[in-house]
Order: sequence, then structure tokens, then C-alpha cells
Amino acid sequence: MVHALLLCDLEGIAGIYDLHDMPQCHRLYNKEVSVYVNTLIAWGCSKITICDTHSQGDMITLDALDVETSGTDISIVAQAKNLSFEDPYDFAFMIGFHGREDSIGILPHTWRFDFKSMFLKNATQLLPVPIGEVEIFARWLGAHSVPVIMVSGDVAAISEANQFNPYRIVCCVKSVYEQNAHSLDYYDQKITTSINAALSLDRSFCVSHDAEPVYIEFQNQDLAVMLSTEGYQKTNNHLEFKDCADFMNHLYPLIQHMNQFNQQIWQDNVDFVRKIRTLVKDVDRETFITSEYGKILGKSLYFLDAHDRNKVLASLQQNQ
Repeated sequence: MVHALLLCDLEGIAGIYDLHDMPQCHRLYNKEVSVYVNTLIAWGCSKITICDTHSQGDMITLDALDVETSGTDISIVAQAKNLSFEDPYDFAFMIGFHGREDSIGILPHTWRFDFKSMFLKNATQLLPVPIGEVEIFARWLGAHSVPVIMVSGDVAAISEANQFNPYRIVCCVKSVYEQNAHSLDYYDQKITTSINAALSLDRSFCVSHDAEPVYIEFQNQDLAVMLSTEGYQKTNNHLEFKDCADFMNHLYPLIQHMNQFNQQIWQDNVDFVRKIRTLVKDVDRETFITSEYGKILGKSLYFLDAHDRNKVLASLQQNQ
């Protein structure tokens, strides 16, 4: 029995550029995943687990997939935290992935709006190595001995996939530089060809090694300090995890703690801005906007940290 894992995300799906158009997102998401399922069934795969990693993981459904199961065991898992490794996977496909936060991709980000960057670093590396969701997932799966034989998505995602493993198959279905829009049927054909090529690989070369610490830099440096009170390891204003598997094991509790602290940060900054407004009530709008403290206060209230608040107060004192 061959057991395939399909790890899916939305932003790198062909034809999706507007996440607010939910009917189109739902249709195209399920359409592209169906190509993988049908190709794997035709190849002879007997069991397929589909993990929807996007948001709440509720966009891929058996009813929406256009597949003929022919006795194939197909199951859908909502979110990576609910994925079980008790029944081993022979290989994995990563579908619809996007570039990391600082990449030139379509809808680029790394997990959340408040993550500024993630990177790897060890004793032999002079500089940090940026890392995004593609390689984090690949290393997490590698820690469970699951080879990622193919990654599809936008040009930034597949670049990251081959940056760390040039052997695995990649399939680009969208790019910020794309000049000629093609029918999505052509991408379905390309995906099918890529899947069949991936199935012919030596899978042992597609298992990612997970042996380096991974760090998170936040948009608001106060978050690292606050999270350290919950037992997370803080190193130079970053959170440090032993490896990508360690990060994934802590990801969802981490998100819960971040949501709680973000509420506190928001309220603290609302109170701070109100205080500043009383101090500069006689300053005209143009002067305020162009001032050093005005530029700092133009940040999102989620990103305004203690260093920023101290700079604002110092700037006001100099101008008094």
C-alpha cells in the first residue's frame, strides 16, 4: 500500500490573486488539489491524506474535489497540528505554497503578519540564512522521515524549495513577472507532468535534514520579551527553537500566546497615543506628520514597541 501526503496552502494556487474572493479561492483550491489526487490514483496510490494548512484548514472538502476515488482511501486533515504520523507516509507533495515575508512573490508572508523574518544559523554560518514556510514544512516532514518529492506554487516558493534541495521537482504556476496569462488547463497539464516526474525520483534524496536552530524575528521586539515569560527561549531579541520540528511542535501554542500579548500591546499603544495627542494638541497636522515622532507613530499599533515609545518621548522633550 502506498500512502501519499498532500500538504496544501492557498496563496500559491494557480489563478488566485485576491484572497477576499472566497468563492473563486474555494473553487481553484479544490480544482488544483483534484489534479494531484486524480494523477496519484491513476498512478496506483492506494491511500491519500490531504492536509489543508491554510487558516482554519476548512477549504478543501471531499464534496468540492472533482475526483473518482475508485476505492482509494482519501482523508482530509484540517491544519498541520492535527496531522498524524502513526501511519507512515511514503512521500509528500507540497501544493500551493508562497514565498517568505521578504521575497518577491505573490502574497508573500511567513506564518503571520507579526513575524518579520525567520532564519537558520549555526556555528559554521557567518550570516543568517532566511527560511520560509516551504523549508520549515519540508524539514518538519524530514524529521518524520517523509520525503518531499515536489513543491508547487509561486516563483518565490519553488526557489526556496530548490535552494535547500535542488533534486526535488518544483512546479511554478504563478509569478509577479508573468506577462502572458495562460488558461489554467495548461497549468493542470504542467502539474500532471511534474507529478509523474516526481514519482520517478529516488525518494531518499528528498528527505530534508532538520538539525539547525531556527529563529523568529518579530515586527515588534517587545513580543520576544513577553513570550520569554512563557518559557520560550529568547536570544538577542529573537525566539530560538532547537530545529524546525521543535518550532512546529510549539507553533499553535505560540500563536495563542502571541494573540494574547498582541491584545495587551494594542491597548498599551492606544493609551500611549492618546497621551501623546494631549502633549501635541497645539502642533499643526503637517508638522506632526513630518516630525520624527510623527513618523514613528505612523506604525501599526501592533508594531510600536518600547524602543519606539522612548524615541517619541525623547523627541518631544527635545522640541519643548
